[in-house]
This record gives sequence, structure tokens and C-alpha cells, in this order.
Amino acid sequence: MSQTTVKDELDEIQNRLHDQGAIWTRAELLRWYNDGYGALVADSGAVRRFYTFSVPPRFAAAGSFIWEERHGGGTFRKFMKSALGGNIECSYEWEVEFLEGATPTNSDPFVTQLWELEYAGGAIDDHYRFYLPKSHERILRVAWDDKRMFGSSDKEIDWTGSKWWQREGEPAFWLRGLDRDKTFEVYDIQTAYGQNYFLDGDGFGLARRLSGTRSYSASSSYRSNDYAYWTPADIGTFLQGVGWRFTKHDSVTDFDCMYQWEVDMLAGNTLTDSPTVFMYYWEAEILGSEIPTFPVGAPRAISSPDRQYLPMAYDTGELAQLGAARDFGSTKDAISLLETIISTRDLEEDDSPALIPVRMYKYLRFYVWALAFGRTGEGQRPALAKHYRERFNQGVALLKLLGDLTHRDRDYQRSDLPIEGIAPMRRPRLPATYPRIEY
Repeated sequence: MSQTTVKDELDEIQNRLHDQGAIWTRAELLRWYNDGYGALVADSGAVRRFYTFSVPPRFAAAGSFIWEERHGGGTFRKFMKSALGGNIECSYEWEVEFLEGATPTNSDPFVTQLWELEYAGGAIDDHYRFYLPKSHERILRVAWDDKRMFGSSDKEIDWTGSKWWQREGEPAFWLRGLDRDKTFEVYDIQTAYGQNYFLDGDGFGLARRLSGTRSYSASSSYRSNDYAYWTPADIGTFLQGVGWRFTKHDSVTDFDCMYQWEVDMLAGNTLTDSPTVFMYYWEAEILGSEIPTFPVGAPRAISSPDRQYLPMAYDTGELAQLGAARDFGSTKDAISLLETIISTRDLEEDDSPALIPVRMYKYLRFYVWALAFGRTGEGQRPALAKHYRERFNQGVALLKLLGDLTHRDRDYQRSDLPIEGIAPMRRPRLPATYPRIEY
């Protein structure tokens, strides 16, 4: 499968300019191409995706002082409380009150990560802050468990006269982060521990199997195994391909059995009928047994009759829309965010502008030509620069229109013209001196 790359686009741009680097260098055209890519995605706001957050929020690192963030990497939470103008950091609220000369009161539990509240018990005297992805541009919708939340501000909810940042319950409203950019906060506070999908093991590579409270099964067009084996010790280092284990392992007795009734007998349970055991696919066809599925490779699609699974856009590099799923998320008991995103990196010649459709690539060429013909010096053509700039602006408007799912275009229909109000056609009147024609 081939896909247009930036190299192909720059070749076409140079062909239209009739220049191979003498007037406009390749690096200059690549820089303009990246500028056009960012402008098209950002100005249109058409690239949108869902992003989910586990509740309570997770952080890559936690520390006592804000300067520690530069050494942690990733998202950071400062779990200490500042006192005396920020000169002293305290663990508990009563320490701050004591240093400030106020009467100390009982303080809520002290935790480093917010998910520890599930085990520490009690309320929290700090807010929940969610860090937005680096590619985030604008929030369109925030929801809890698929229920839309109301946007608010700290000034509006201050009118309630209560400690709203400590109030526990189902999240109902959100507001912009009170501290730093690209954060937002959610209230009320949900202290129950909730965990979204996560990669089990070392956290790298592809997802090979899904497990959890839901039931998962795999289907594959691969219907043949290369060998069959009794125990994993039989595989050795000489067998290659897809293997099929035709036995069942009983963890209590540490025996490997061919039939289910053998497992029942070892466990002391009632014996059940067992299907015919086979070792190869062609045997299953002859015996009429259930044909197994051999999941080979990586998951390509997920479907369910009860819920919807959607692929999300990530600008990850060359042929970004191909490959395997790297991350899974669910809106069940989680904060879901509908956001517009932008490109956060410069494209190289081997990359592809994967956030926009292939048919929109031409507008990036228009942007480059507009800058090339508009640059002062040799090759300047103001008329062509204006022409291509207008074409690029049309692309921004078109992509914005494609991203607006509620837009309804004009619906043209044929209809008869109304008779009323139309004056009869006037007949021409010739002068009296015009010669008469006799028949």
C-alpha cells in the first residue's frame, strides 16, 4: 500500500515553480509546508477526537516542590501545601494553620497520588487536575460516564459559599485549570478507585489480548496450525509457526488433561460431556467439532453489540493511519473529553500529514506557492500569490465545513414559477413611417 509523503508533495511543488532549489531551497519549502499544515488544522478546528481520563487522575510523578517537575518528566502533581508565602511546604493543612497563627483543625488524609484516597479514606483538601494532551487545542465537550458536564468558573461556584473543591459526589461540572495551561478541573470529587484500560507487563509493544470485567473473544481468518503439542515443554526450539495446545491444564493437581471430564474428576466435580479432541484443523472438519480460531498478529478492529468502539487520530509519524492500536480507553466511569487537536511536530520528507484527508493535501501546496510567489525578490508574482492564498482559504473553509456535523447545505428543488404578479410580455411597436409589407 502506497501513501503520498511530504517528499512527493515537495517534488510537485518544485515542478510547478519550475525551480530545483536555485531560488527556493528544499528546506525553505519544507518549512512553509509545515506552516501550512499547522495553519490548516488549527484554523479549521476539524480534527477532533475523544480522550479519556481515569478517575482519580493519574500523574507520572509527584513531588514536594514545583521545581521538581523539570526532573520528573510527564505530568506532575505537587502534593505539599505552601505556607508563609511559599517559603515552607507542609504535608497537612493544620501545619499551615499553625505557621500562619490560626487555630489548628483536624486535617484530611495526606496522599501523594490521588488514587490512594480509596485506601486512605476521608475527604481530600485539594482539587482534581487533569492534564490535557500536548496536541490539545480546544475543549468541545466534557462528560462523566457519558453524561455531559456543565462548564463553569471558579467565580460562579464561589457564590455557593461552600468548600466546593472538597465536595464529594458524582462529577457534575468542570472549569479551566486554576494553575497552569492545558489543564482542567472536575467537581464534585469522585474518590472511588477507577482504572481504565492499561497495558499489562512492561508497558511496551502491541496489545495481544484484552481482559477485564467484560468478555472478549477474537476472530481471525487464519484457520490452520503448523503443529500440535501437549505441554509447553514439547515446543522446544525447533518448532516454528502457529501451535495448537489440545490439552487442558489443571492448576490444582498440575496435570495436563485431554478432556474436560478428566479435569472434573481430578477436581472432584460432576463429570461433564466433553467434545472430541483434535490436533489439526482438518481433523475438526471431519469430526464435526468446533473449529478453533487462531488469533495471529495484532488487533485490527473491535466491535460489540452493546457499545461503540472508535479509532482516534494521533499524529505519530509516517503512515500514521496504519499499524496497530497502541492505547485503549473507555468512557465507563471515566472522564471523556471531545477536543480539537493540532500537529505538535514538524513533518519530515518521509512523513505524511495524517491528520487531514489525502484530497486536502493540495491546499498545503497552495499555501507553499502563495508564500513562494509572495516573497520579495526573484520569482515574486503578487497576482499568483494572491490567487493561491485565496485557494488556501477556501480549503480552510471547506475543512471547517466537513468538521461541522450539524451543518445543512442548501437543498435546491425544481418548482413552477408563480403566475400571479408576472406582467405580460410587451409587443414591439414600429414607427408609423415604417414601410408596410403586403402579402
